[in-house]
Amino acid sequence: MLPKPEQRHCYILIVNRRLFYTFSLMASSIRVEKVCKFCGDNFIAKTTVTKYCSDTCGKKAYKRRQRIESVEGAQVDAIIDSLLPLLQIQQKHFLNVIETANLLGISEATVRNLMYDGQLKYHKISNRTIIRRVDIDSLFS
Repeated sequence: MLPKPEQRHCYILIVNRRLFYTFSLMASSIRVEKVCKFCGDNFIAKTTVTKYCSDTCGKKAYKRRQRIESVEGAQVDAIIDSLLPLLQIQQKHFLNVIETANLLGISEATVRNLMYDGQLKYHKISNRTIIRRVDIDSLFS
């Protein structure tokens, strides 16, 4: 036999001509005045963890968070993609003219001018121009 409904939040459920009483034990009469984190409107929250005034504001805030995370992820990927070749070049002992220009942050023509003026030592192997990393470092000492 089920107890009689004596609590404040009681629901009566009839299934197959049988009477059931259900009690809502989690019911709360808390009412907290808050400001919506999305639109800034004042609203009355029924729980202490509510952040948004409506389901619409909650969905829009979620979509904004996802968009921001996507943009930040793309920015991080772009930074990594731009730095990765430079890090790879810094670990090499022998560089070509293009890699030397990228490492020093100057144009290829400037690298070739330094080579032909004798300020930067280089070696020709077949049709390739090779510059030792040690020679690049000695350019600044």
